[in-house]
Amino acid sequence: MAKIESIVTSGLQKMDHKTDPKSDICANLSEVLAGDFLVYGPQVLVATYVRPAKTAGGIWVTERSRAEDEYQGKTGLVIALGPTAFKETKDVDFGGLIVKVGDWVVISPHDGLAMSINKQHCRLVDDVQIRAVVKRPDMLL
Repeated sequence: MAKIESIVTSGLQKMDHKTDPKSDICANLSEVLAGDFLVYGPQVLVATYVRPAKTAGGIWVTERSRAEDEYQGKTGLVIALGPTAFKETKDVDFGGLIVKVGDWVVISPHDGLAMSINKQHCRLVDDVQIRAVVKRPDMLL
């Protein structure tokens, strides 16, 4: 197992974050976090992760690629949950896994309703459209 983890980890392109992306998004969306934006039903508000201009290895990312992250980004930060998000029903079983505000998640760029809140690109998706939880937002691009 350690060998597989080593191979997988070596392929990840870590980004050179000058500031914590979670803190930046939360500061930009403080009103939403304070409850000024209420999400209904099984909806999840996810702020799209936009990678910084440079990788940790020193490779520069073009401005066009970064701008495209807003619309094609697959990773985002959970900002708000509707009151019935991740509640199991007879039709939906999450296997006991729960997504929380502050988790980095994977979504399809084609799912949900795209919007901009305080110039922060976000998507409002159904809870069943959350594909995975990741430790770092730059694990996939």
